[in-house]
Amino acid sequence: MRVLHIEENLVSTRAERFIQLDSKLGHNVGFLGGFERPPTPKLDILDNLALYHVGLNRGFFLGRISNDHYEKLGAAIDDFDPDIIHAHNIHFLNFVQIYLKKNRVEIPIVYNDHEFWSERASLIYKDHLSSLNLIKSLQTYYKFRLFKRWEKSYVPISAVLTVSKEIADAHSKKYTPKFVSYIPNMPTNAELNKARFDDREEERTAVYVGPDFSKRENPFRDARGLLKMWRKKRPAKLILLGDPFAHTDESVKSLGRVPHMKIYEYSSNAHFGLLPYLPHYFHEYCSPNKIYIYIHSGALPILPKKLRFEVDVPRFSTAEEFFAILSNSPLPDVDEVKMIAKDTLIADRYLENLKQAYEITQ
Repeated sequence: MRVLHIEENLVSTRAERFIQLDSKLGHNVGFLGGFERPPTPKLDILDNLALYHVGLNRGFFLGRISNDHYEKLGAAIDDFDPDIIHAHNIHFLNFVQIYLKKNRVEIPIVYNDHEFWSERASLIYKDHLSSLNLIKSLQTYYKFRLFKRWEKSYVPISAVLTVSKEIADAHSKKYTPKFVSYIPNMPTNAELNKARFDDREEERTAVYVGPDFSKRENPFRDARGLLKMWRKKRPAKLILLGDPFAHTDESVKSLGRVPHMKIYEYSSNAHFGLLPYLPHYFHEYCSPNKIYIYIHSGALPILPKKLRFEVDVPRFSTAEEFFAILSNSPLPDVDEVKMIAKDTLIADRYLENLKQAYEITQ
């Protein structure tokens, strides 16, 4: 089978993992991406991968698509001749569906919903409105209405894969698509075979990946004030990755942006892996990539209570509980933590869901 993946860039770890899974199933795989040329993948996926470039601009994500975009998509389809198009995220589902309808081309589509876009936009709109940011609230309301319309039009005629059972259930209830299931944001065996690990720090140590200690990007990733509290309480040494605004001091080692595969190495230095967000209803729809990297690296995740996770780990509801867990929990055994993840928290276990999504479209 020939599968053409379409996504913003080869910077989406989820898209790259699906390319690895398709290769494992023996499919011929192509990738059409957006801004960056040549692509710079996070994972080792470029062997035998047919690459195409569409040259996106920011207006594309709000449906402002030029004839040049359609021509490049058409050229990629003509050259690669896919049996299935695997569209990552709602913007690319819209792009592909408009092209197919306009040109009267019939190619089955699998829609991979990474974010639950309409619900996410609705949440951010309400957050801007409550803070009286009228311009941003109008912008995000427009996005919400747009994404909702696209979902209503396209999800019922697609096979759908999501990151969580909760998003799959929501799509099933609202739109009754041809097929719907989920594959969490877990690493593949191919990725784990390339991972390199380091020795743990002797001192109680935690790791976090992301900029959320320094800035609040989304209401469901609210870690405001926790870094200041961390420096005051010093519950553990913190290895902070991916935060260009944080500085290093006695309690925090800030390393800025690091390559994806280096996250395994730095996470293996820690006893605990953090998701330091105050609990939020949207966490039920989330499947953060980082928590699976933590646990495969031997760092035990500490998670907000509403976030769905496949194994039992420490949970918190308040900042006080978060710091109490960090300060008082026994240091976990690295081999025991890795063993929890070894046979269960890998994307390859969900291959049957991917196979069914492709089969149902034929």
